[in-house]
Amino acid sequence: MSGCIFNSKTLGSYDFSSHLIEISNDELNISLPQAQNIIDNKSIYDFNDSEIEFYKTYLHETIHLLDCSTTHWGLNYSGRLYNYFKYETKEAFDNLLVDDTE
Repeated sequence: MSGCIFNSKTLGSYDFSSHLIEISNDELNISLPQAQNIIDNKSIYDFNDSEIEFYKTYLHETIHLLDCSTTHWGLNYSGRLYNYFKYETKEAFDNLLVDDTE
């Protein structure tokens, strides 16, 4: 959604059902060692434009992961998701959708 407002390209995504972060490398051309160096580096002043875009995308998607794993809403959502996959009933699905608009 924010990609429509802030950036016309989707550089990354967070899957709320599997808790996986995916960063598209088609636009950025960042190698794995380079990506690790960007994440470990404490100063963004040494980065070029594509490295900064990678870092911003990484931080944005990591915030979604932290939201789902550390906040009351996220833990509640994860619990409802677990119950849905455990029981796979209509009631479990309806319960998963509760508070999903927050």
